[in-house]
Amino acid sequence: MLIYTLCALPVVLTQILGGINMWLAVMMVGFAFAAHQAWSGNMYTLMADMFPKRTLASVTVIGTIAGALSGILVSKAAGLLFDYYIGMGHINKGYFIMFVFYCTAYIIGWVVINTLNPGMKRVDL
Repeated sequence: MLIYTLCALPVVLTQILGGINMWLAVMMVGFAFAAHQAWSGNMYTLMADMFPKRTLASVTVIGTIAGALSGILVSKAAGLLFDYYIGMGHINKGYFIMFVFYCTAYIIGWVVINTLNPGMKRVDL
């Protein structure tokens, strides 16, 4: 999962690459989406590897609900952030903040997973 975390980091360069050529920015965002999908797929596999079969559905639902709620909060915060920076006339700063957030979210997630379960051991209930 660390590989996919590191693959998400270059998305911060999207604005710089977009200034050079629009398609470079598109490719960078596409690369970040691919890293996200790899991360997402590994999260479901990680749950199946870590939790017993009888608890897997509950753990998956709890994780999915947490992801959906955080998605709602991030979308609302992004809207407020963009409204603020549009009012200031600096929408590029708003996008840069969102790209930095995107990168750090994966780093924080990876650190939390490895802190709560070092060595990725199976949970015994």
